[in-house]
Amino acid sequence: ADWDDVDDEEGDLVTVLCDHSDSGVDSDALRAQCEALLAAAGVPRCSVNVLLTGDEQVRALNRDFRGVDASTDVLSFGQATRSARRPRGTRGEGHLGDLAISVPYVPAPSR
Repeated sequence: ADWDDVDDEEGDLVTVLCDHSDSGVDSDALRAQCEALLAAAGVPRCSVNVLLTGDEQVRALNRDFRGVDASTDVLSFGQATRSARRPRGTRGEGHLGDLAISVPYVPAPSR
């Protein structure tokens, strides 16, 4: 799966990409929950990308970006600098970052 392949509706602040065939996750519900969390945190006009994937992909990301050759449950990649944020008026006031979640680590009732 590739972020470029995601059909991103205008105004969506949370993009959910699922490339794990057996995730059992309701992407629309997850998107709504993330948007509610952003609003509760006082950053309702910021965007976040969420990748639901498997252990192999998370392990590769962990190795490539953190130098740790092991899988984990969640990786987060924050956008700390203003230059990394999106221009005002495009999907939000800024891009907070990206999350990669290893679906096999997520307990079944949480899905």
